[in-house]
Amino acid sequence: MPHMPRRVLHVDDNAGDRLLVSMALATIDQGLVVDSAESGEAALALLGLGKAGSAPPTAPDVIIVDINMPGMNGFEFVGKLTQHAPFLDAKILFLSTSRSPVDARRAISLGRSLFAVKPLHFDSLCETLDIAFRSFSGELELPSSGDAPALGNGDGIVIVRS
Repeated sequence: MPHMPRRVLHVDDNAGDRLLVSMALATIDQGLVVDSAESGEAALALLGLGKAGSAPPTAPDVIIVDINMPGMNGFEFVGKLTQHAPFLDAKILFLSTSRSPVDARRAISLGRSLFAVKPLHFDSLCETLDIAFRSFSGELELPSSGDAPALGNGDGIVIVRS
């Protein structure tokens, strides 16, 4: 049986988006433990990275991160995060308003991540997160970026993997 994610970290500078993602995650699985941070810096602190003498951090099963944030952007956050052993194989969903193919390629070039455009509707957000989590657990095989441009739904959602 595939391992479904149990612990999630969501990093996004927009408080409304953090609330919507938390609500969507509760809709798809009420057993999830969700932590959130308003910036890459806050997420690193929440995870205990950079603190001398702190206990070794425990990696969440999935990290959902916005790309366009003030200060440290999502790519910079993931770069710093994956310098630490517990996060080398982190499963990362880049969830962004960006529809840039450059951002999508950069996100999926990390090899263990997915890229999705933030949907406009709540039901589509739930669907996007469900697809991503089933892909991370191995329950659903997404087309690779070389096989197909994306897996989408009626909200124009784009989900691609490397």
